[in-house]
Amino acid sequence: LAHAQGQVLENKHIRVGFHKGLLSSLSRSDGSDGLAVDNDGFEILLFNGTRYTAKECHLVSVERRDSRIVATFKGKAYDVIVTYSLGEGPYLHKTVYVDMKQGDTIDRLQVMRFSAPTKAERGGEGQPVYIGNWFFGMDYPGFYSRHSHGFQEPGFHYRWHYTIDLEGRDAEAKPRDGLVTLFHFPGHAKKKPDGSFGIISKRVVIGIARKPGEGAELALMDYIAETRKPARSNLHFNNWYSPEAKAITVDSFVNDVGKAIVEKLRAYGAQLDNMVPDNGWQRKRGFDAIYQAATDNAHDPLPQVSTALEAIGTKLGIWIALDGTNNDLQSGIELGYRTAYGEDFTRRERWMQGKSYFDITQPKYMSDLKKALRHLIVDARVDYIKHDFNHNFSSHHLSERHAREACLDVTLELLAYERRLNPNVYQNYTNGSWFSPFWLQYVDTLWMMSGDSGGNGAWPGLSLREGATAYRDAWFFQSFNNPDRCLRPAALPIANFMTHGILYSSRKPFTDGNDTLRDWSDYCVMYFARGTLLKELYLSTELLDDDHWKVLGRAAAWAQQNQARLVNTVFVGGDCSKGQVYGYVSWVDGRALLTLRNPDRRFQTIEV
Repeated sequence: LAHAQGQVLENKHIRVGFHKGLLSSLSRSDGSDGLAVDNDGFEILLFNGTRYTAKECHLVSVERRDSRIVATFKGKAYDVIVTYSLGEGPYLHKTVYVDMKQGDTIDRLQVMRFSAPTKAERGGEGQPVYIGNWFFGMDYPGFYSRHSHGFQEPGFHYRWHYTIDLEGRDAEAKPRDGLVTLFHFPGHAKKKPDGSFGIISKRVVIGIARKPGEGAELALMDYIAETRKPARSNLHFNNWYSPEAKAITVDSFVNDVGKAIVEKLRAYGAQLDNMVPDNGWQRKRGFDAIYQAATDNAHDPLPQVSTALEAIGTKLGIWIALDGTNNDLQSGIELGYRTAYGEDFTRRERWMQGKSYFDITQPKYMSDLKKALRHLIVDARVDYIKHDFNHNFSSHHLSERHAREACLDVTLELLAYERRLNPNVYQNYTNGSWFSPFWLQYVDTLWMMSGDSGGNGAWPGLSLREGATAYRDAWFFQSFNNPDRCLRPAALPIANFMTHGILYSSRKPFTDGNDTLRDWSDYCVMYFARGTLLKELYLSTELLDDDHWKVLGRAAAWAQQNQARLVNTVFVGGDCSKGQVYGYVSWVDGRALLTLRNPDRRFQTIEV
């Protein structure tokens, strides 16, 4: 095919120019928001330090195929095909295909590498880069983005993110002004559908808002809203802090505990979506395969429990750790499972957290895990899953960075498998996550990465319950509004965070018995006003009187009725740890919900 010196892809929203197979310019279809780029196309980094870009390859051909540009390059080590595709929306996608042999490896693949005159913002692990009104990201939460030499990861308030050592392989060897890179660590060549071997990159997305004048962050949120799992509310009971609900039987779990909660909430218009057994429902040792339900006298078969729950108007949820955390390693080893780390591997508390788990990339383990998931989702009709202890690591790979990608790829496939079994399954992804908006294409909610619960006494309150409210709000301030810590806060709506729930149990009461009904009311209202899609109840039912249930039921019903607006919630105001007024605003179209809290006893003002 003849070499095309210039090509254009265009729809009613954007116009994209190419030169010699490389993206060269972006603009709206009317020419506004123009951005010219000096584009290297891609960069391949080998383990021996050899690196080369598209500019250092021989351009073999450029084709225009309907709404796609396909460019073929002959490289120093591997041949590469680059495809750009433009659909009907204001989003351009890019994928890089590297032709390799079985056993070949690549350390790092920069899928985007270009410089632009306009200053870039954001960037980091799973984070987009903003340039003007354009955003640049990947449909994959495990990518990395950089936009200046010596880039520092934004200081999100992580606690339970199992970080890995990139060993400096994210560093830029040839920095230049305005350089932007988006990359991941593929490692080994993989077998492709046609039987050949190579690397198919994670898909890049470049986009702008449909409405002129709206910024890059709104453009990204539009894209996530269009590609994510549909946002929906989930209100459930979790038995972790409730000793009276540990026996997963029809008599105890369903008729004694579940029925009471369903009826109390229903009286005020709220719907309990699930009853969720946390860690402990499974046989932790002596199992014949991973995640078999316990079969002693304290447990009934899960399908039987599920049927009973459906009869009272709710459904069964479940806790699970995909890598088998909290299950007996020796029992798994006897079945042929491989542990996630070899005997000579040094464990590090900063990401291992002292836990032991299996290698989810091992075919034997993955096969048994899929059988367990099928039983839970199909036979027991589980439609909510709490995915806990997401280490996404195994020492049986080239390095930590390649292990993270390999394990994450398997994790995303397992999440997709769950959705194939039940397209409506609610997937809550807890510790081990990070604040990437692209997670929402795979799961419903992420943990806020704090402790399960806590109190905040940095600013004096009149009750212990006030401290329980302030604990979560102080954490969100640190992650999203603290100018000293978050110069580039994560681009992720607060509503998509699991914050742990309304907690009032004999194990963690968060009261000394002296707080008032008003304290309880403020605690419940602030919990729901954060907009959280995932609404959890950790309760001992005997501790709540009729007034407690009235407050909780009315607040939960209000949140369920207003979820379409609350899903857009953002943090406003200051630090409650310093007594500053703060709150949450949820705006859709021409109407907003504004919830404010003043931790101080003096009047204060806030500008929103």
